[in-house]
Amino acid sequence: MAVSKMQLVNIVGPLDAYSETAQAVIKTECFHPENIRNVLRGFSHLLPYEDENPYRPLLKKAKELAALAGKDDAETDVDTGTDVAEMSERIDKLHQNTAEIDEKIQNIKNAIFEEEQVASQLDVLSETDCDISDLFKLEFIKFRFGKLAKTVYNRLSFVEDEKLFIFIPTSINTDCVWGMYFAAAENIEYVDSIFASLQFERKFLSSKIHGNPSEARRLLTEEIEESEKALKEAENHKKELLTEAKSYSGAVLRTVDLLNETEELKKFCGKTGKNFYMAGWVPSENIKDFEKTLGNIDIDGLKITKEKAANQGSSAPTKLKNPLIFRPFEMFVRMYGVPGYGEFDPTTIVALTYSLFFGIMFGDLGQGLCVSLIGLLAWKLKKLELGKILIPIGIFSAGFGVVYDSVFGYEGVLSRLIFGEERELVFTPSNHMMPALGITIAIGVVFIAVAMIMNIINSFKRKDLENALFGPNGLAGLIFYCALIGGLVGPILGMFSDISFNLLSTPYIVGLLVVPAVIIFFRGPLADLCKGKKDWFPKKFGEYLMSNIFELFETFLSYCTNSLSFVRVGAFALSHASMMGVVFSLAGTVPAAAFGSGNLVVIVIGNLFVMALEGLIVGIQVLRLEFYELFSRFYGGNGVSYSPLKLRSNLNR
Repeated sequence: MAVSKMQLVNIVGPLDAYSETAQAVIKTECFHPENIRNVLRGFSHLLPYEDENPYRPLLKKAKELAALAGKDDAETDVDTGTDVAEMSERIDKLHQNTAEIDEKIQNIKNAIFEEEQVASQLDVLSETDCDISDLFKLEFIKFRFGKLAKTVYNRLSFVEDEKLFIFIPTSINTDCVWGMYFAAAENIEYVDSIFASLQFERKFLSSKIHGNPSEARRLLTEEIEESEKALKEAENHKKELLTEAKSYSGAVLRTVDLLNETEELKKFCGKTGKNFYMAGWVPSENIKDFEKTLGNIDIDGLKITKEKAANQGSSAPTKLKNPLIFRPFEMFVRMYGVPGYGEFDPTTIVALTYSLFFGIMFGDLGQGLCVSLIGLLAWKLKKLELGKILIPIGIFSAGFGVVYDSVFGYEGVLSRLIFGEERELVFTPSNHMMPALGITIAIGVVFIAVAMIMNIINSFKRKDLENALFGPNGLAGLIFYCALIGGLVGPILGMFSDISFNLLSTPYIVGLLVVPAVIIFFRGPLADLCKGKKDWFPKKFGEYLMSNIFELFETFLSYCTNSLSFVRVGAFALSHASMMGVVFSLAGTVPAAAFGSGNLVVIVIGNLFVMALEGLIVGIQVLRLEFYELFSRFYGGNGVSYSPLKLRSNLNR
């Protein structure tokens, strides 16, 4: 629920000791750098570092090579040295070698493919005993090679009567006939058109075929074997290259990573002719270890000072610090924005309210347990952060399923199992519609009031008296809202029950409604008056009056709409029961013989559909309630996330 307290650490040391100091700071992995110009404002002698980072391009090359070769987390004894040019040259050489071996492998594969294609042609020319290469030397006669459907071949004699061509079969299969037709050069186009109409599928013979087909096939087989042997050798060579590239790129990354981060840190630092200046944020729980690490550096003139974050205003980063069970819900908080330093962290409230609202809207014991199981599998197998959220909301859904006595849409199952007989259900949204809607609105009213209280606390922390005391979500707004709800509860209860009371007396209306409304209306001038400003009264009162009347009306309208917005919680609880009713109705219209299992398939598919569709919709609607009805009242989300320096380019990160 809280955020870690921060301390601003200022480090000053001799200029030539920068690298050693920076590397020690980075290795602590708890130092969030702050731009030194924001800390030492007005220090005219401070100069920026303008050095080019020589390691950035090398790091990029090493990462590309590591991605090509595969990650290598293991430490190796490879000595890369510290010469940037030498490391860059070797990485380029490894890139070039792998590219060349890839090209060689591809060329061999292409050659094997072409040789196999030629071999397939020779297989269908097996019954031909002539030198195939001689056919390409014919000057006055042209030939075509291909295949015909066997049914067409049987009728080919009718066409051959024209004596324009000769067809010689080379191989007869069960469904087709391979062969060649010969025609005079001046008739070849006409003959081609005849065979095209017969759906002759032409195949182009390779000019690599020499001698008769059987002899050529034997020589080609030997060539294919030699190519496959060369391919295996090339692939083994590639494995050796990748092993070397993996080992070397990993070593370079481990070597260059720290040097690169040291250079990158210079962006936040400054220097004079003699000293460097560095500043950054360290969590209070890490400050002792941080000081101990830097204290081990033997550098004359190194000075370290600390000051609390409160002295630096809101520039401190925020490190969320929540119990493990609530930590997954930080994802929703970050979606809206990181809390400012010192601002209330709503993660715990989000975890409880989100799970509660989801459970009310999606109350079913069986389906809730399924949601938790899906979340557990998504977390364990796919490492999805959303899976951690599905586990608790599924448990809440199962809990409300027990309250509703609903298991996979069947109501009353638990009563029969526990008591051995069917009893009247204590509470279900479908049978108690108006109470369900009323309860959800009441829950919404409570949470809106809690959000206002949180806004008052946050505003006092920021020393914002206007929002804390006089704003629509401040003390005046809270009094007005609670009084308005209290005044409306009695008459509304009287409409649906015998309980009725009326608090709307004149003192009640004036003291708890009119006065807070006037305070909200004049919140700006009242805040200026409390601050002791002389010109606190609006200069253009007419303009102020007109603009604030509409703003006040919008505020009162938002109180009503935000409260009624929680009706959706009860409405979706009703919707869930209705959707399962539709599933059972569909199951009743399908004959039992359709699946041979009494419509169980329909019910299973229906449950899966409801879980997927309604679960998604309910999840989105609850998130909307969190952001628009609760967060907007107290949460700014304008903070900076705590992001300490780390060796980010390591392969294991």
